[in-house]
Amino acid sequence: MEEQCPLSHAYGDPKTLWRQKNFPLITFVSPQEAMGAEDRLKERGLCCLVVPTPRELAEGCGLSLRVFPDDLESCRGALKNGSTGARFFAWNGQTAGWCEIFGEKPLHLLRGQEK
Repeated sequence: MEEQCPLSHAYGDPKTLWRQKNFPLITFVSPQEAMGAEDRLKERGLCCLVVPTPRELAEGCGLSLRVFPDDLESCRGALKNGSTGARFFAWNGQTAGWCEIFGEKPLHLLRGQEK
């Protein structure tokens, strides 16, 4: 039986992570790193969901963790020391693209492309 994820204070039902495709993502360079990060977050009582990495962000291993927006800082703190390849992204509805969080660079700039 799979361990239940605790409820987010602001969003309630953990199933919200599956339905909200625009919630923040954490990407990784290897599947082992993604699975280890999932364990660390859940140990700290943070909800996360393993999802396929969107094509626009598919520079890593293909697995990402979707998290609640209100939990971003806590997730960042939990992964700071143990996960060197973790990158945080948020969906920007105005530009219809992913932006790296904590770096504030639009994805097309991260890849060296011009728009």
